[in-house]
Amino acid sequence: MRSKKVKKRVKHAADIFERFGDLIHATVTANVGDDSEADDIIQDLFLSLVRHPVPSGIERPEAYLYRLIVNDIIDADRRTKNYEARIRRYSEVVHRPEAQEDVASDEAAIQLEQVKRMFELIMKQLQRHESKAVIASIVDCHRRAARKMGVKQRTFYRYVSTGLKKIREFVDKDEGEKDDAAD
Repeated sequence: MRSKKVKKRVKHAADIFERFGDLIHATVTANVGDDSEADDIIQDLFLSLVRHPVPSGIERPEAYLYRLIVNDIIDADRRTKNYEARIRRYSEVVHRPEAQEDVASDEAAIQLEQVKRMFELIMKQLQRHESKAVIASIVDCHRRAARKMGVKQRTFYRYVSTGLKKIREFVDKDEGEKDDAAD
């Protein structure tokens, strides 16, 4: 009995996507810069429509869909910010050595600050999925990190590789500018 209801909801969501697919895609891509993030939001929207179908009797389903899309974008952004905050807090805990002596704790504080700056730089310079992958590869094993991100391990490695390459290019460029300034 339940599977018939789910099938009906899935068909209803598919009909909405068929009817308003261009509007949905245009609205999401206009509000989100990253294509992979846009794809994720569109998938989340489909699942939202399966869980909570468009009520019958709505005069302007476009307006209802627009509000649903905006809410899904806000939720995705909130989830990403929460994830990044957890990563930052975790990195602080992992890299916090036991306080043995003042010199060691000063060095630890400097190291912690450098790690924080490194994570901030990674998040600023890379696309969101690349920064997530690079940070996750530092903090967690690759297989588990790929699973947490919801991507195949091969895709995860590509994100990490691309992210690290961009970081190297940025560092090389930054060092070249420092050398030019010193001359």
